[in-house]
Amino acid sequence: MMQAAGFASAGYLLFGMFNRIELLCAALVLTGILTVVKRHQFNEKWTVPAIILSVILLFVVLIDTYSLTPQMSALAMQLNIFEPVQGIPTGMNQMQQGYWMLELFKLGSSGILLSWMYRNQQQRLAS
Repeated sequence: MMQAAGFASAGYLLFGMFNRIELLCAALVLTGILTVVKRHQFNEKWTVPAIILSVILLFVVLIDTYSLTPQMSALAMQLNIFEPVQGIPTGMNQMQQGYWMLELFKLGSSGILLSWMYRNQQQRLAS
């Protein structure tokens, strides 16, 4: 795929839109957690960890959106159209591994937050 002429720009456009949607979702998660905490509808032992985890989640999305995606796209961009594509640029695999590690962290963090919200809801219904 790296051999295709418009691969880097298409990838940047696709990941750029996806990252902006993730940014919006992470901001909504943080807003939701802060709202539930402010209304005193959240278990006190999970309040601070939930806020910290949602802030970290937002920070990770910011790193993906404004750091990793532009750097990976810049590495893959071919600036000289007369020179043949060399293949995968040096450092691209490490950046992709870092990106996927952050994606796994986001998935795990989201699962933890959802489980805390579910347990909190179950405790509120039981009492």
